[in-house]
Amino acid sequence: MKNPSRQPPAVSRATRRTPSDAVKNLRKHGSRILTKSISMAPAWSLVKAAGVWKSFAERKRPIVTVVNSFTTQIPGHAHLRTLEDVAVRELKRLGFSEDQTQEMCFLIRNQSLEIASDRRSLKLKLREMPPERLKLLLQFKYADLRAKSPEFEGAAMLCKRQVDAINEIVAMKECYTLQQLAVNRYDLMQKGMVKSDEQARAILEKLLDMVIDAPAFNTRPRLMNAAEKLLGNTKQI
Repeated sequence: MKNPSRQPPAVSRATRRTPSDAVKNLRKHGSRILTKSISMAPAWSLVKAAGVWKSFAERKRPIVTVVNSFTTQIPGHAHLRTLEDVAVRELKRLGFSEDQTQEMCFLIRNQSLEIASDRRSLKLKLREMPPERLKLLLQFKYADLRAKSPEFEGAAMLCKRQVDAINEIVAMKECYTLQQLAVNRYDLMQKGMVKSDEQARAILEKLLDMVIDAPAFNTRPRLMNAAEKLLGNTKQI
């Protein structure tokens, strides 16, 4: 029989921390969460190694930063800017071309980019970058995850499935760019639906959203009919 005294204490729902608790804690304590608690000592090493602090004595100072999609202040991610600078210098020294250097910098810079696995999200991401570049990034993330502990195996295999899904999207010629739509701005202008390139693009963007959700919708009759309805609603507003 197990010794009851050695059992971990039960944690009630009321005492469990939630994301909102973390946000409240951050608002209350700010950067002191990082600088005051000894439990954050491993993070201190990361921040110092990244060059944010020159010495551990500087942790007594408040940290002021603007955090967006590219941040150099999150411990563990602060190496990205440094790595990119090192990569540029070393690749040029080794004689790599400008294109090869930029490609490596792209991979380093976007290593932590979150990419959803559903088909619609992949198409939206394909609007931002070509299939080969997105696949290269996913393959890079796959290799990085496989080099870590076994607990990352699931995330690595997800990257592999995403690459397979992109290959299928391309092979089936599913639409994810304006150029792939069955109509273009000239079609809309010839019908007198729009008078400017800006108006045409706005309508085409909405049509593309429809086609990304329903690939079979990408036919000229359906899209022209949808454009008329969109323009009708716009005029009523």
